[in-house]
Amino acid sequence: AIHGLVRYELFRVAETKEADESGMVALLCRTLRPGIFEGYEFSVDVKVTFTLCERALFLKIEGTNVGKGAAPFGCGWHPYFKTSDKGIEHLRLTVPAQNAVITDERMLPIAGKSAFCSLGRSPEIDFRPNRPSNGNVIGNRKLDQCYHALITDENGYSHTLLEDPENGVRIRVSQKGGLMHVYTGDTLPARSRKSIALEPVELMTNAFNRPACAGHTRLEPAETRGFDFGVNVE
Repeated sequence: AIHGLVRYELFRVAETKEADESGMVALLCRTLRPGIFEGYEFSVDVKVTFTLCERALFLKIEGTNVGKGAAPFGCGWHPYFKTSDKGIEHLRLTVPAQNAVITDERMLPIAGKSAFCSLGRSPEIDFRPNRPSNGNVIGNRKLDQCYHALITDENGYSHTLLEDPENGVRIRVSQKGGLMHVYTGDTLPARSRKSIALEPVELMTNAFNRPACAGHTRLEPAETRGFDFGVNVE
């Protein structure tokens, strides 16, 4: 499934909580079971917790293996961001990554360590911090790019930043672990390059078939693993 097995599944409300300046809702899906999705014969419960504050939305996706054997599991988020009606060419993008993921003609990462290319050798897709400000302007660059080895702060979070210099809007996507995928929407028929997708993902594409990723994809019986991320609008 290109965007996840539970993308169109029904979730039930598992928990809600209100505070003076925030609200939380946790949603639960129990449809990942053998015989439901072709090729995925595992039993995993998926819980998504949303916490909304005045200018921030925090999410946590958790997978719990309720089956008898180990199960492959990975998750992510695919939001689009739009700062105005002017498109994305004038926006500044900062992605705190060390490597780009190199893919083949099917958009699958190539084999082995060759899949990871230092951004120092790829200036056309380099949006690291501390570059000249115009070097981070999206311009006419077309991106459908995954970034690897994210640089984190003291709390283990990495922060991808989107800035509109014309209206001052700043959008910060934070995540604890994983990779960042950036898509400029060039192939969207009705809204090409009108917004940009900044996607926190727990695993790289095709991770289930990469031996080096085995330790990150495996969910043991009764084990729960979570992925934390969120967005702040400044």
